[in-house]
Amino acid sequence: MERMLKVFVEGDDQERLAEKANVIERYDAFVLAEAPPAAAKRIARQYLTEDITDQYQLPVATPRGAPDLPRGKHHYLVQFIGPIKESWLRGVRRAGGEPRQLWSGFTYVVRTDEKGIAKIRLSSESTRKACSVTARTAAVAIPRPHRGRPSQ
Repeated sequence: MERMLKVFVEGDDQERLAEKANVIERYDAFVLAEAPPAAAKRIARQYLTEDITDQYQLPVATPRGAPDLPRGKHHYLVQFIGPIKESWLRGVRRAGGEPRQLWSGFTYVVRTDEKGIAKIRLSSESTRKACSVTARTAAVAIPRPHRGRPSQ
């Protein structure tokens, strides 16, 4: 299983790291990178690294056979690819969502309707997945955009 790493590198070191791992997102002081376990160990020997793979788990129970929700606004969990940037929350607002509160790590509670959550799923490159927090709606996976090196 690929590991998601927070690697504390700046400037040119971010570029060098991109040659060794799939850099998902860049921040001023670190990058998020995805790497197989053996590569993750090599990276951790070279750079200050935090394995944040487990932080992407959303402990949400969803009952089977739950009826559809009525129309209107509901609360959804919107999980981003990493530590949340203000620009990503602005994107959620532009899509019609109302960010309410940080729920965990990279996840925000967002109030919106079906049209809004569909826009958030389609428009936000940083949105990893979204699911309703109401007990009657199943989680919906959103594919993460491919941002790695092109395959040869």
